Amino acid sequence: MTSVAEAVQALRGLRLVEVRRVANIVIIGFGPGDRADRTIHAQCPFRVVHGDVILLGSRDMNWSRDRGTDRDEAFENVTTKYDAQAEFLTARFAEGDFRVTDAKLGPGGQVVVEATDDGDPIALEIFPDCSGPWIESWRLFALEEGSEHFVYPEHRPRVSWFAVRCVFRWAGAEGQPYEERLTLWRATDLDAAIARAEEEARVYAENTGVTYLGLAQGYETGEQGPTDGSEVFSLLRESALPPEEYLDRHFDTGGEHQGA
Repeated sequence: MTSVAEAVQALRGLRLVEVRRVANIVIIGFGPGDRADRTIHAQCPFRVVHGDVILLGSRDMNWSRDRGTDRDEAFENVTTKYDAQAEFLTARFAEGDFRVTDAKLGPGGQVVVEATDDGDPIALEIFPDCSGPWIESWRLFALEEGSEHFVYPEHRPRVSWFAVRCVFRWAGAEGQPYEERLTLWRATDLDAAIARAEEEARVYAENTGVTYLGLAQGYETGEQGPTDGSEVFSLLRESALPPEEYLDRHFDTGGEHQGA
């Protein structure tokens, strides 16, 4: 069985593909080519360093890219300083060939990944800052279905089942229909479940040629696995419409692709 340290070391030789975020979770993608086939999700402090210069840090999520913009608004709209720098770095990764020259697991779950495109190396550093043994700091996993997840701390945190609904547009199909997909995930919290669901949504969109619209809604179903009759999703929506008009507006518009 592969250990967490071995899984981190296996990043050596891979190409650094992208860095971004979902909510407050840092996403780092690696792969043999232009597309990521494995990823790190970090819920603890993270930074990208070039020499003595910090190119990107997780606290950059607290600051708006544009002066005068509210911090919370920038965070929700993915327009923080972090997002701008992450987009810049991802573009640089696409232009060059940043290969991982070293990747190691240090004391206290620290991860240091060094990469270079034959120039000065950059270092990606992840450093857990929580003493709780059951609080997940980061996880490393391949994007293929059923792959093993390597989590720090290795103590099993409380996990629950979450259903996440993502919305897509079939722009190339007749009528350009919208699609709502519900997927089930085991995760420690809703943010982690949504991050994993959005990762899968991107792959689904690439494989089918549809467009992911960036809307993900989650629901915790409980710690027990789904069985017959399990409630897998629930969403309350306030509306002044009477029942028949409400159904016509949101569920029975006449444009649904469904059986009789």
